[in-house]
Formats: sequence, C-alpha cells, structure tokens
Amino acid sequence: MFKENELYLHNLFAGCQTPEAIYEKLLSLGKEQPQLPSSFKTEEHLVKGCQSRLYLRTIYKEGLFYFETEADAFISSGLAQTLTLLYRGLEGVEILTHKPTLLEDLGIIRNISPGRSNGLASLDLKIRQEVLQVIVKNS
Repeated sequence: MFKENELYLHNLFAGCQTPEAIYEKLLSLGKEQPQLPSSFKTEEHLVKGCQSRLYLRTIYKEGLFYFETEADAFISSGLAQTLTLLYRGLEGVEILTHKPTLLEDLGIIRNISPGRSNGLASLDLKIRQEVLQVIVKNS
C-alpha cells in the first residue's frame, strides 16, 4: 500500500515542475483540508517544532492508520497533507519502516524554508511516536 500512496502523490505533483508550482499545489492542498473537531485542538495533539500551530489526530481502525491534521497556515496544512496522504491506510510496521523520501524526490523539501522542513520532520516524528504507542498498547 505504501507504494500505491507514493504513486498517488507522484501523480498529484506530476505537473509541478517549478518551485512556484510546488508551492501553489501545497497551498491548494492546505485550503482543501477540513477542520478538526475542537476536541483535538489540544496540547496533546499539537505538533511541536512547527512554525504554525499544527494539530494531529491519529485514527487506528481495523489494523490500519489514518491521520488528520489542521494548521493555522495553508502552506503548513498542505505539507501536512502530503505526509498524511503518504501514510494513510497503512499498517504500523509499514509506517515505521518507510521514510518519506518521496517528498525529497518531488522537490518539496528543497523548495520550502528550513523552518517548514523542520516542521514536516516534527510531524513525521509525532506520527511515528503515535504509531508506536498504538502498537505497544495493542500487543
């Protein structure tokens, strides 16, 4: 499933040949992102290390993980969407054994600020931590 998610993102960004096009695609993804219920906008769900306030909701259903995010900046929301799309519907072991290198391959990482890149890395870390917590809890 990880490969299918990579292919989906690759196709989503296929027409983005310039930094401006990548930025516009990220903004578009951010604008489409639905809001989280207010019960998930808490310190516990806050992703630390992001330039904006980014919240993560982890959903574990029938052995698969799904993630929802909300940020107070469209670009942060768009970046978060790329990562949640990459990991959606995967088993925990798949998430833990795969790195989001596709984001580098697509030119996303090199076309965002170091602060945004750090925020994306913080989100990836929080996702992995939450996956580990669920695995430990269910074993």
